[in-house]
Amino acid sequence: MWVPPGGLRDLRELTRTRMVLVSQRTRLKNRITSALAKYGLQLVGASDPYGKRRRQQLEFRLARLPEQTRAMNALLLEQLDSLDVHIDATERRIRRLVEQTPEMLLLKTLPGIGNIQRIRRRRGHAKAIGAVARHLAEATYHVWTRQEPYRDPALKKGLSQGGESADAS
Repeated sequence: MWVPPGGLRDLRELTRTRMVLVSQRTRLKNRITSALAKYGLQLVGASDPYGKRRRQQLEFRLARLPEQTRAMNALLLEQLDSLDVHIDATERRIRRLVEQTPEMLLLKTLPGIGNIQRIRRRRGHAKAIGAVARHLAEATYHVWTRQEPYRDPALKKGLSQGGESADAS
């Protein structure tokens, strides 16, 4: 069995801890969202109801909760803020300590998952996740085996990012 060197094990602790912190943040957000929904105070139309622009609206809704529920959710919101600070600090530390290898630089050329919304509308969430995962896996394989940056095949065929012909505009 291969055991990674001590330095690598130590660096892995950064990503593991970040994963735990993000999981805790998600749990807190779900709990606050659930409390608001119980009282018909959920935030609608917000892409990120916990973002800076929505914070005032979130606090206004929390203030309308019954006394004990409001007090407990205020504690949860404080924990959420604290977690955000710790996650940011952990991410800064990761960026500072993790060496940029040639493989990492190649992987950074891969596309994000922007097309997932389009696929989800047409085929459903599960199919969209599978399609994007497969595309990223195949793209990663080609980037690493060819040792060259990612080039979108749709652009090579004369298609725009939205899947339409580039000369159709």
